[in-house]
Amino acid sequence: MENAPWRIIFLGAAASLILLFITYFLILPKTANFDQQKIEKILEFKNSYVSGRDNGKKVWEFYAKEGWSGKSGDVTYLKDVSKGRFYKNGDLIVKDLEAPLVKAWKKNKLIEAFGESNSTNESRLKAVIAFTPRGRRKFANLISDQITYNPDAKTSTVSGRISLKDNASSLFSNNMSIDHEKEISSLSNGVKYKRPDISINCDTIDYFAKEEKMICRASIETTVKSKPNATSLKCDYMEVFIESNKDVIALGSIEATQGKKIIFGNSLTYNKKFKYIIIKENVKAIIEKAKVILKERTINRLKSEEAKKILHEKTVLTSNLLELSTENGNAKAIGNVFVLQKGKVAKADSAIYSEKDETITLTRGVFLKKEKQWIKCQKIIVSVKNETFDAAGSVEAEFKIKK
Repeated sequence: MENAPWRIIFLGAAASLILLFITYFLILPKTANFDQQKIEKILEFKNSYVSGRDNGKKVWEFYAKEGWSGKSGDVTYLKDVSKGRFYKNGDLIVKDLEAPLVKAWKKNKLIEAFGESNSTNESRLKAVIAFTPRGRRKFANLISDQITYNPDAKTSTVSGRISLKDNASSLFSNNMSIDHEKEISSLSNGVKYKRPDISINCDTIDYFAKEEKMICRASIETTVKSKPNATSLKCDYMEVFIESNKDVIALGSIEATQGKKIIFGNSLTYNKKFKYIIIKENVKAIIEKAKVILKERTINRLKSEEAKKILHEKTVLTSNLLELSTENGNAKAIGNVFVLQKGKVAKADSAIYSEKDETITLTRGVFLKKEKQWIKCQKIIVSVKNETFDAAGSVEAEFKIKK
């Protein structure tokens, strides 16, 4: 009986522990990851227009279905945002922004808008963004995962599966930085540009809004719409204007493939309106079968012994300038034209290649090399298909040199 009081105390303690365990496991939440934002709400609002100003000028504004400020007061959270706008010095630069979440920071004045990554377009960030200067303002439709606007620095950063589209073209990347003051945008990581007549893949694009011009750099691969075959281009540097009728300029290690032709050079001009591609400087064209073997070779590797042997078996044309038609695949060579085919050599001031007939016709200042002499001719027709030189109007007589 002396231990009875202690026994009662022990039983009471055990019952308290059991009650504590039941409360912990059955009543309290099973996760400790509480929503800190909800716990720290001190100001809540619904279906409201919210805006931010700096020196009396509006910097941003949104319509939010729901919003709140945190305990620290340093950030305001906005959910299910629409009708969003960003301003630079009172000038509208982004409009119609829609996003599941926006954070407006008080101290650094940053505005962060978020879409749901790895989601469909319905829940991604959307906006309409200016891409030309004030006075001739044009806007493009933006879709991405995130955009951060810094009104003090007048810059924006955009990231995550970026898509920019206007009526005539589309631009894609994973990263983009915008300097709203200088009106320059830089895109990187998976960059692609498309319009009805041309598509470009490259490492980076810098866009200059004042000139409405893009500069593409590194690993550039381009396809130009042409007949009867598309024209594929590789180069080191390319300039493209938003206005599609302006010249596209490419420089450095040019490699153009069109039908049965592969052409190397140092500079290139493409014009959609006039339907031509002009290649200049150290132009070398390999026609017919060589394109399969040399497609991935650079002009430097053409100096190898293996390449020399291949070229000896093919039809090769060199000139100062070569104009490719994007309408029918024909080509025109101008200036210091040489044609080589299985040991046969001819030269002229100009030549025309017919894609349909697979022939090169040399005209003006035409000469055919016979042994160690150059014989003047009226014209020479080189058959790529039959591997023959057909010379007419020579000083000696008309003759044909076969393979």
